[in-house]
Amino acid sequence: MWIQKKGYSKKILFTDDKAGLQIQLAKIRQNEKIHFHKKKTEFFFVLKGRGTATIDNKETKIRPGSFLVIQPKQIHHVVPITKEIKVFMVKINSTPEDTYFV
Repeated sequence: MWIQKKGYSKKILFTDDKAGLQIQLAKIRQNEKIHFHKKKTEFFFVLKGRGTATIDNKETKIRPGSFLVIQPKQIHHVVPITKEIKVFMVKINSTPEDTYFV
């Protein structure tokens, strides 16, 4: 089941709260708010769409096949230039309250 959020939706494929592990698909349709995580590491594999990922003020063009690793405390966001960007994501040390907006 897809969970609708502001500017994106996600489908959680696997969660292990004890291990802090989450695997999901996400569809990013609008610019993400600039944010960071204190403990969470995120791995993004782009399946569909194009855009720009900014991590610690370094801009990278993303397209299908792009792979990103976002370490804890790295300030980041994604800006789609196509209708949406679909990504496969793995999150480790993941907790719902570990997102901080800049």
